[in-house]
Amino acid sequence: MHDVETAQDLPEEGPAPELPAEQPTVRLEEHLVHAVSVLVRHERDAMAVEAEFSLRRCEALRMSGEIHAAKGDLLRAVQDWLEELDLSPLEQRDDVRERIQSLVNEKMDKKVLLRVRDLYPARYPGDIALIRLIELHAARGDEHLTERSIQLFLNRFPEHEYVQTASELLRSLRAKLKSSQYLLAAVVPLSGRLGQFGT
Repeated sequence: MHDVETAQDLPEEGPAPELPAEQPTVRLEEHLVHAVSVLVRHERDAMAVEAEFSLRRCEALRMSGEIHAAKGDLLRAVQDWLEELDLSPLEQRDDVRERIQSLVNEKMDKKVLLRVRDLYPARYPGDIALIRLIELHAARGDEHLTERSIQLFLNRFPEHEYVQTASELLRSLRAKLKSSQYLLAAVVPLSGRLGQFGT
């Protein structure tokens, strides 16, 4: 946080100096210096109040997100923490991102992940929701949905650090699908009236 000079560091606010008739130019300069110092003090006080308000709002948003997460309202928790992320100083943003990442990876099911993906289509946390969907589809062996999610991710986030991993996964899926593309299956009767043709 920036060091803010307190009101004690500046000249005291009081009535403006009187302007005698004998030295109007010198007195006018003194009057202007006094007015500027009063304005600077008020501006610094306003900045200090604004910084304090921002810190308190961040704390309130953090606690509100925690309450929503505990109640199971995960989307509202993400919204609160994204507001906190926008207001937080740079050194505190990693903590907020970790909370959102943890929520996405540990508590969100497919339905909520799809909502996050759709609410934040080309920005954070839509990227981590899509990555989690790719992981879930791949773990279930659903190649079609995995491929579709990867293509969506690559279109929405072409500069993301996960692009290389997603591209490699997409290539391996396509190779796997291509190798099994020409597989033929036949049902052969082994018993019954047509059983003699199946052996």
